[in-house]
Amino acid sequence: MLSSDTPTSFTMRSASSPRRSRWFTQSRAVVFSFAALVVPSCMPKTPVATPPSVLAPTIQALPPQEAWEQKLAWMVRLEDQRLLREPNPPAQRVIRPATATEPPLLAPPTPADLLPLLRDPQARVRRRAALAAGRVGLPEAVPALIERLSDGEFEVRQMAAFALGLIGDASARAGLLPLLNDADAVVQGRAAEALGLIGDKSDAPAIGTMVAAHIKAGALSGVDADSLDFPLAPPVEAVRLGLYALARLATYEPLASAVLGPDGQPASRWWPLAPEV
Repeated sequence: MLSSDTPTSFTMRSASSPRRSRWFTQSRAVVFSFAALVVPSCMPKTPVATPPSVLAPTIQALPPQEAWEQKLAWMVRLEDQRLLREPNPPAQRVIRPATATEPPLLAPPTPADLLPLLRDPQARVRRRAALAAGRVGLPEAVPALIERLSDGEFEVRQMAAFALGLIGDASARAGLLPLLNDADAVVQGRAAEALGLIGDKSDAPAIGTMVAAHIKAGALSGVDADSLDFPLAPPVEAVRLGLYALARLATYEPLASAVLGPDGQPASRWWPLAPEV
C-alpha cells in the first residue's frame, strides 16, 4: 500500500521535472559542443593533395672520361671546319631516368669544344687542342691560350705560344713577352716566333736580348755552318726562332747587337745566322 504521503511526494517530483528537463537539455548541449571540438582532432587527417611539381634534372658534376681517340677526332674535325666548337651538339646523355621522387641525372654536354679541351687533365689533349685553336685562327681562343702559357708542361706552353702566333692577335703580346725568359729554351723561341708574327717592332729588343744570351752562352759553338738537322738542341732552336722573328720585324739594331761580335763579325757561320747580317 502506498503511504498517505505518496501523492504529496509524487506531486513534488512532478513539480520539479521541468527544471531537470532544462538541466538535462543544457548538459547535453555542452557535451555535444565538446565532442564537436575534440573528436575531429582525434580522427586521422585526410592528406591534402598537392599539385605535381616538375623536378629539375640533375647534371653529373664530373665530366665523362672520353677516350683520347674520341677527343682527337673532335679536335681534328673542328680544326678542319675552322670552328672552336660544335654548332649543333648532341643531346645530353641520360645516366639515370627520372622517377616519381628523383629528377633525371644527365651527363655534362659532350665537350666537342676546343676551349674546354684546353683545360683537359691530359697534357697531350691540351697540347693538341692548342694547335687546333691556333689553326682555327679565331681571336676568341686567345684568352684560353694565354692561360696555357703558364701550363706546368713545357710542351703545352710551346704549343700555346705557337698557336698565338698563328692567330696573330696583339692582345697576346703581354702574355708572350715574359716567356722570353721561360725555363725552357724552346718555349722562349716559340714566344719570339709568335711576337714576330704579331709584328709589333717594339718587341724586337726583348727578342734580341734572348738571342744574344744564348749565343754568348755558346749555343752555336758546335753547330756546322750548313747543318740542316732538325730539331737541334733547345738553345739552338731558340736562337733560330728568335732570328726569324727579328727578320720578320725588320729591325736591324736588335739583330746586329745579338749576332755580331766586338769585331763586327757574326758570332757563328751557321746558315740561319750569317745571311741575316
